[in-house]
Amino acid sequence: MSDHPDNPTIDAYDEMINPRCPRLGQEITFRYCRNENQGLPCRKIVFCWGHRFDVLGHLRVHFDADVIESLGEPPPDKRR
Repeated sequence: MSDHPDNPTIDAYDEMINPRCPRLGQEITFRYCRNENQGLPCRKIVFCWGHRFDVLGHLRVHFDADVIESLGEPPPDKRR
């Protein structure tokens, strides 16, 4: 992928910092959120980063549609 502003590389935002992750309760980088789920984005990535840049548009360029759709799914039930 190119570094063109309309199509930045997948790691273009990796060093950005979110002051507080709602899941971990601490400062976190976009890189962590992008890879949190076994190399796939955290399900809360749009909620946490959407106010800073077009994170959903960025993810659509770099991930398959099924990954993007899964971002809206509820977390797995841990009581199994």
